[in-house]
Amino acid sequence: QLRCSGVYSAVKISQAGYPSRVTLRNFAARYRFLLVGSKSAGSTEEERALCQRVLGSLDVSTALFQLGRSKVFFKGGVIARLEELLANVLVDSTVLLQGCVRRRRTTPISHTRCSAKMLQAHMRGALARTDHVKAVIAERAAVRMQRCVRGALKARQLAMNRTAAANLQAAIRGQHERARACEPDAPAQPPSPVAAAEAEHSATPAPMMTSNNTN
Repeated sequence: QLRCSGVYSAVKISQAGYPSRVTLRNFAARYRFLLVGSKSAGSTEEERALCQRVLGSLDVSTALFQLGRSKVFFKGGVIARLEELLANVLVDSTVLLQGCVRRRRTTPISHTRCSAKMLQAHMRGALARTDHVKAVIAERAAVRMQRCVRGALKARQLAMNRTAAANLQAAIRGQHERARACEPDAPAQPPSPVAAAEAEHSATPAPMMTSNNTN
């Protein structure tokens, strides 16, 4: 039936010809992404040259396409191959763009490390300053406590020395007085000149003050 209905002949004629056709403008606008560094074309000649460069970069045989005045004619299966290549390029570009956007949105690891090191440095500095202040306060408190304790010990020792000296003096004086009381009466010694002068001065009466009354 296929042979009689001419399907085989139609397929052979289709394979011998160029069943797929695209305008130069649409081809240049759609498939120029397959060529790295390509720009949009303005004139028809630029579109034709761009189509040739795109197909040449893809290693498409010249037997599979023909360039007309305003269209590009392709053999069967060439458009499907071009669409597959274009889809791969678009997927790779999309993945690359997503990676760039995500990398820009998230903080880079190097910046995070620098921030962590800076934060650690500030925290360590603050802790070191706090420890230094505590050590200085503790040292001053220890020095002050030692001074107070030493002062109290010195004052206590001085009071004990004074008490011991007073007791010793009292004992020596009492012993001298007891020894003097036990001795026989000794002849009276003449008073010293200073004592005699003081006694005479105290015995002399003070002159009386007289006042002159006038009428």
